[in-house]
Amino acid sequence: MKTTRRIVAIVLVLSILFVLTACSKKDKLIGTWKMANGMSITFNEDGTCALSAGGESQNGKYTVDGDKISINWEGEEEMETMTIKSVDDSELVLENNGVSITFTK
Repeated sequence: MKTTRRIVAIVLVLSILFVLTACSKKDKLIGTWKMANGMSITFNEDGTCALSAGGESQNGKYTVDGDKISINWEGEEEMETMTIKSVDDSELVLENNGVSITFTK
C-alpha cells in the first residue's frame, strides 16, 4: 500500500513539473523584444503578436511547441516556424533557417 501511494505521489509531482516546464518558454516570451536595428516583436498572453519595423507593423498569432515557435502573420498563407535557442528575462534568441536572431527586453 505504501509503495502504491509513493508511486502515485511521484507520478503526480513529475506531472506537475512537466506542465510547469512546458509553460515556461511561452511565459518567458510574453512582452516586447527589441533588436539593435529598431525592429521589435511583442508576444501577448492570448497568443497574439505584433511585429514593428521602420514605422510598419504586422499582427499575427503564435504557438509554442517545445523549442519551436510558429507564427501565422495576418495576410500570409504559410506559417513561419523558428527554433527558440534560448529565452530568459532579458534575452531571446531565435533561429530561422540557420540564422540566429537576438532580441532584448
